[in-house]
Amino acid sequence: SQSPLFFVATMKGPFQLEEVLETLKSQDIRHIRILPLLSIVGRHTLQDIAGDEPESWRSRLRAAGFQCTPVLRGLLEAQAVAGIWLQHLSNAQILSPSSDHAE
Repeated sequence: SQSPLFFVATMKGPFQLEEVLETLKSQDIRHIRILPLLSIVGRHTLQDIAGDEPESWRSRLRAAGFQCTPVLRGLLEAQAVAGIWLQHLSNAQILSPSSDHAE
């Protein structure tokens, strides 16, 4: 069955992985999908989040006893998100050839 639960953690700042781990453990969650909230998948996602190094989120979650599946897609791969970004850029006239910002 699918869980309606969705958790957000950050690499630095509030809501770090350690804090979220406690909640995951208390709710008897066994399988986790890591979805990076980043525009594209790059080194940060591939190494720090989904990498095999002991410090990566994937490794840390597995060491804590979770099954872990990284989803290696950036937000811009979703047409709806890309459309929103393009609309905002258009509204800001960044994409307009006549814009002073188009250099």
